[in-house]
Amino acid sequence: MYRYLLALTLPLGQALGQVVVDDSFGQAGPLDGPNFRITANLGKTVGGNLFHSFAEFSLTSDQSATFTGPDFIQNILGRVTGGKASHIDGLLKSEIDGAGLFLMNPNGIVLGKNAKVDVSGSFVLTAQDRIKLGDGAEFTSKSDVSSFSQAAPEAFGFLGDNPAGKIEISAKNIKLDVDGGMFGLVGNDVAFKKNANLELSGFDEVRIEAESVGIDFKSSLNFINTREEMPTDITLKAKQFSMNRGFIGSASKKRGMPTGEIRITGLDGPADRIDITNQSRIAIKNMGGQAGDLVFEADRIEIKKNTKFDLKSSGAQGPSFIVNAKSFKTEDSDVECLTTGREGVGGDIEINADEVELSGYLRTRSGDNNITESWTGNAETHSM
Repeated sequence: MYRYLLALTLPLGQALGQVVVDDSFGQAGPLDGPNFRITANLGKTVGGNLFHSFAEFSLTSDQSATFTGPDFIQNILGRVTGGKASHIDGLLKSEIDGAGLFLMNPNGIVLGKNAKVDVSGSFVLTAQDRIKLGDGAEFTSKSDVSSFSQAAPEAFGFLGDNPAGKIEISAKNIKLDVDGGMFGLVGNDVAFKKNANLELSGFDEVRIEAESVGIDFKSSLNFINTREEMPTDITLKAKQFSMNRGFIGSASKKRGMPTGEIRITGLDGPADRIDITNQSRIAIKNMGGQAGDLVFEADRIEIKKNTKFDLKSSGAQGPSFIVNAKSFKTEDSDVECLTTGREGVGGDIEINADEVELSGYLRTRSGDNNITESWTGNAETHSM
C-alpha cells in the first residue's frame, strides 16, 4: 500500500532517470547509477563505429551518462528500442576524443532545463527510426532489420509509415565547442521552449529538420564560427517554421573569420510558412571574413510585431537578405544589411515574390554610413 501511494505522489510527466541496456548485443538490464558508465563492451564495434542499444535512456538532473571506448572510435550510435521517450535533464558525455554522438529514439527526446552535453565531435539527436550509413547500411530502432557497418552516418529517415517523435529543447545553458563535425536535430517537431539557450562553436554544419520547427519566447540559438577557411552553414528545414520573441545569431569568433549562410526552407522545396513575430531577432555579425547570407524559401512569409534582422560585416561585403516566396509580408518590422568597413558595401536585399506587403523598412548601408538602397512601406501592397 505504501509503495502504491508513493507512486501517486510523483509529478505528472516526470521521468525516472534510468539507463537500461536491451539484449541486442548481450545481457539486458539496468546500469548502475547515478553516474552511468556506458563502456564499449556493452555495445558492438564495427570499424570506427560503436553501436549501443537501450530499452530505456533517461537522466534526472543529478545523473550523468558517459560513453567510453577505444581512441579509434569515430562515431557512437545509440538507439532506444523501448516505448518511452528519452528525458535528459542531466549530463550527456563522451570521453572518446573527437568522436561523434548520435542518439536515436522514435518516441521522442527531451533535453530538460538542467541538461548538459559534453562531446568533442558531431552531436545529433534524431526522433526518426533509422540512421543511414554511407555504404547503404541502416541502423534502425528495430533490431531485426538493422545492419551494421563502419561507414559514417549520412542521413536520417523513416521505416515505412512509422511517424517520427518530437525533439524538445528546454535546456537553459548548452554550450558545445568542437573542432568539426555536424550538429543535428531531426524529428516530427523540433521545439525550443521558453528560455532555452543553445550556443554552438566549431561545427562544420548545423542542420535542424522537422515537419515543424518552433523557437519560443526568449529562446536563443547562437552559432559561433571558429574555422578560418570553412564557414558553418546553418540550415533549418521544415514545412512550418515559427519564431516568437526568439533569437538566432551567427558570428565570427575572431577578425577575418567567415560566417556561414543561414537558410530557412522546406524539407523538399520551399516551406509552407515562415512566421517570425513579437520582437524576434536574427543577427549576423561578421568580422571581416566571407559573409554568408540570410535566405528564406517558403510559399508564405510573415515578419511581424517589431521583429528586426541585423546583417552586418566589418569587411568589404555585408551579408545579403534573399527571399523566394509567393507572398512576403512585413508588419512594423525592419531588415538592415550593412557593413562597417570603410570601403565596404552592404549586402543586397533580394525579394522574389508574387506579392509583397511592407510595413517597416528594408535597407542596405555602405561603410561610409550612406543608405544605398531602401524600401519602406505603410501597409502598401506590391506585385513583383
